Amino acid sequence: NIDFDTFKYFEMSDLYKDKNSFYYHSDNDLKKIKSDIDVKSAEKVLKLNDFIKDKNNLYYQEVKIDKIDNKNLKILYFDGIDVLKNGNKIFAEGKKLNIKSPETFEIILSKYYNFPNLIYGKDDKNVYAISKFDKTYSSKVIKNADVNSFEVMENSMYTKDKNNIYFVSKSLYDEYDTYFEQDGIIKMKVADKNSFVIEKNDFSYDKNSVYFMGKKINGINSAGFKIISNLNSDFSFFLTDNKNLYKFITIFSEDTDE
Repeated sequence: NIDFDTFKYFEMSDLYKDKNSFYYHSDNDLKKIKSDIDVKSAEKVLKLNDFIKDKNNLYYQEVKIDKIDNKNLKILYFDGIDVLKNGNKIFAEGKKLNIKSPETFEIILSKYYNFPNLIYGKDDKNVYAISKFDKTYSSKVIKNADVNSFEVMENSMYTKDKNNIYFVSKSLYDEYDTYFEQDGIIKMKVADKNSFVIEKNDFSYDKNSVYFMGKKINGINSAGFKIISNLNSDFSFFLTDNKNLYKFITIFSEDTDE
């Protein structure tokens, strides 16, 4: 039974508590939550939407994810993705990230984070993309990216360092959510950094080539390149260069990546 004298809102969406239990408000009903959370010592981790701590443990929503280390508990990011450091472990939305050197890890801050659930971080040796990769939050190493010169470009699916441009390929994007491909971090090896331009609809170009989703399109000239329309579809486009008009259908060769 609910103890109405101590019953109150827990400052997290649809979550309430009394002196004995937590309750979830759903469909105009209060449902008691089965959880190991110590109700008396439980509190929300400030600024984060879904992290809870008690005297013993750290929880994401109502699920225990780690023993609490209050001396080394630190919020790293909370604008779109909640990222938290607990002791020597890094969590994003409750999922432990595979960070090689968590003691040196930090989020790369940028004004260009235009996909709320795609951010980047780094430790002393590696750069990481952090997002929903196939619907589960995780971190992916951007192989051989230079830690010191790495930066986010004006569309945050694109990044660069002193050597290369990188692209993170999305597998689903709609008005509700964005997922990125499990193996979708592409090094644009032939892209010219000095003349590189990001266009709409995942197109880009430089002085030599035109690209779609980080991969070179053969047979089209970057001189005079324009996107005419997307033919009421995300899979086919009319494009033009300084000589021809093209109908482009977004299918790539698995063997050549082109």
